[in-house]
Amino acid sequence: MIRRSTWVLLIIFLLALAGLLFLSRRPQGLKVIQDATPTAAPITFLDYASEDVARLTIQPKGLPAFTLERSPQSLWQHLAVDPRPLDPAKVEELVATIPTLQAQSQLDAAPPDSATGLQSSPILITLEFKDGHKTTVRFGNLTPTSSGYYAQVDSGPVVVLNKTSFDNLSPLMALGGLVQPVPMP
Repeated sequence: MIRRSTWVLLIIFLLALAGLLFLSRRPQGLKVIQDATPTAAPITFLDYASEDVARLTIQPKGLPAFTLERSPQSLWQHLAVDPRPLDPAKVEELVATIPTLQAQSQLDAAPPDSATGLQSSPILITLEFKDGHKTTVRFGNLTPTSSGYYAQVDSGPVVVLNKTSFDNLSPLMALGGLVQPVPMP
């Protein structure tokens, strides 16, 4: 003979199963999550293939500009008289990292130059591509909240770049960061 407690548990199980079937057949189904709020599309800072860059001119803050050019053998060479050989991996890292910089926000109206530093004392990088067109990227000051850096591509809108991604790139924006280390005797 089946105990009374077994019958009670069987009835509770059948009621739960019937409730689940009823909820799953409703027009809304088991919809628990409300409509998702749309998120803003990611901001594209700069988009190019690194192998399309033929020449790169960098003007660091307060230092003379220098130009690097890709030879037909895809090796980078310094276009000035400098006895130090370039580290091709570091130059490729620089060229490949610029389009991966993460823009946190795009500013509708540019703050004054005293805040951004984009006109008065920027770091300028001019990329010349194999098809002949040029793109100039300006990197300015740290934002007042120290959360990112101001940047601008050509005469486009001012964006705020992620501080960490820019800090990883900045050692490569000086000639000393792109040359091979000289072994000490």
